[in-house]
Amino acid sequence: MSEHNLGRIASFFVAVMVLCFVLGASSNAFDGIVVRLQPIRVYTTNDVIRFEYSSSSPVTLAFSKNDTSLVFQSLQETSDVTRGAVDVRAVNLTSGIYHFAISLVSESAVSINVTLINGDPPAPHRLEMLDLPAKAMVQLEGDVYYDAAVYMPVSLNYVYAPVMPLWGILIYAVVLAIFTAASFMDTRYYKSKVKRWRIFETAAVLIRYYFYAAWSIFILLSIGTVGLLILQRIFGMNYIFYVGDLLLALGFGLAMAVAYGLSKWRGLYDDIDED
Repeated sequence: MSEHNLGRIASFFVAVMVLCFVLGASSNAFDGIVVRLQPIRVYTTNDVIRFEYSSSSPVTLAFSKNDTSLVFQSLQETSDVTRGAVDVRAVNLTSGIYHFAISLVSESAVSINVTLINGDPPAPHRLEMLDLPAKAMVQLEGDVYYDAAVYMPVSLNYVYAPVMPLWGILIYAVVLAIFTAASFMDTRYYKSKVKRWRIFETAAVLIRYYFYAAWSIFILLSIGTVGLLILQRIFGMNYIFYVGDLLLALGFGLAMAVAYGLSKWRGLYDDIDED
């Protein structure tokens, strides 16, 4: 074999070694990672899937989706620490599964907090927390589930806000209407039987019936709340309730109990009960 051929073979091996070095260096610089998220169920087009991230270096993002019903909104602020958020919203929904992917890369490690914002009023519910390594090309993949037959859950709030689900309002309206009508009928009856009837007796009759109404409302709301929790366990749905609604009904019942006790102590029911 001539020296010329040997030189060509040596040059070929050197080129192969350089190419392998370059490819190895580039693969070490940015490793590809795919993170599969838990399935996310949404209830209305007002629901927001939020990805909040932070890193000590700028973060580059890219998005993909399999349907135009998914919309991405991104905001990033960079100072000493880069912070940002990506909101995934669903519009013009029909029952089905919608796939999306968010790709990101940064020179530094990235922390991500995934939340679902829904309810009335909107409240965040933490889904996942992710810690991603530095210099890694990461792709977050997820599926959004929507079923038109599944209704929006009532929102959870341990501090009461003046918002009540429709079924709670109906309980108040129906129960108060029934007991108010009953108190007026009884008042008319007692007026014809009691010789000395004053406005205090009318108030006493109304207080007695509202005492019964308040505790009926509390019992019905409690039954409805327990029913929602049972449905949550059976169907695995994100049913949430207002604790403040139960506290409001309990406070109403206690207030009526105090008023009822004071009325009996003042002897307002003596003539009524004798009749």
